[in-house]
Amino acid sequence: MQNINQSKRWRNLQTVCKFYQLFPTHFCIGDAHKVFYLLIHMLMIFFVVLSKA
Repeated sequence: MQNINQSKRWRNLQTVCKFYQLFPTHFCIGDAHKVFYLLIHMLMIFFVVLSKA
């Protein structure tokens, strides 16, 4: 069960990473901390939605 959750989490992370690759690289370098915060925030929302589903 834990492995399934881990793989789901990893797939979601990969999707978010691909999403951020759409932005210019200077966005990722210059605002790395903001991107990281946004990533955590998106993951939190994702898991809240998952738990309600």
